[in-house]
Amino acid sequence: MAIDRGLLKDFEAFLLNSGSVPQDKVKFYIHWVWRFLKSCHYQLDSINTESLSQYLDSLEADEKIADWQVKQATDAVILYVEKYLNKSLQPGIPKAKDSREQSIDQKVVLHWEQTLEEVKNSLRLRHLSLSTEKNLSRMGFPL
Repeated sequence: MAIDRGLLKDFEAFLLNSGSVPQDKVKFYIHWVWRFLKSCHYQLDSINTESLSQYLDSLEADEKIADWQVKQATDAVILYVEKYLNKSLQPGIPKAKDSREQSIDQKVVLHWEQTLEEVKNSLRLRHLSLSTEKNLSRMGFPL
């Protein structure tokens, strides 16, 4: 897998030159991308939103990995795929919907995101553990 390590060296240089990541965090971004590529069996053609979602789900399921690390991994992979590889991870917007329907859908999503954020804040205000958040997440509440 020398080619893959070479790609990551190039990505490391990209991160350092772009300044999009603090220099002391670059090694962590490389780590998360390496794990992502490993989960995709180094098949760059198979990278899509589903493969990213599966990877992040596996990180969230690991109790040793904190929420901020999952966020950092998400940022690292998106930077790698969208900025370094110039591939789009954004799912296409269905063309059958008119703009009013899309606006309503966006409001519903924003409402749910706000509600979930309020639940998360409430859990933290009550000093419940992060494992409680993760258990709720596993039960279908995407906190």
